[in-house]
Amino acid sequence: MSTETYRKFANISLTPIGSLENTATVLGDILGVTFKKDNEGTYDEYPAFLASTPTLKYALLGVPHPEDDLREEPSNEFNLLVSSIDDDSDLPEIDISEELISQLIKSSVVQCWRLN
Repeated sequence: MSTETYRKFANISLTPIGSLENTATVLGDILGVTFKKDNEGTYDEYPAFLASTPTLKYALLGVPHPEDDLREEPSNEFNLLVSSIDDDSDLPEIDISEELISQLIKSSVVQCWRLN
């Protein structure tokens, strides 16, 4: 009996809960992970906090400094990006954004939506 395996991903926008660090703490408490400041510059101009579980990687991206902001429509929203640890491109992808959004908004502290 074979079990189908997927690469899970999510792209979520959210209203900041104070600072990026505070937002990382709140999300970490809800999701059961510990976010750590990204000192490697993984996401170039975006300040970030990173977390992981045995199966998923989380990246909470903040707002770039105005001089580094290359987005067409700058905003003050943060983004939560989730991807599978196993990045086998042969596996089909499954979007878990709605599942995570449901989990996050239950706290009534987080306002978030799917990033298109």
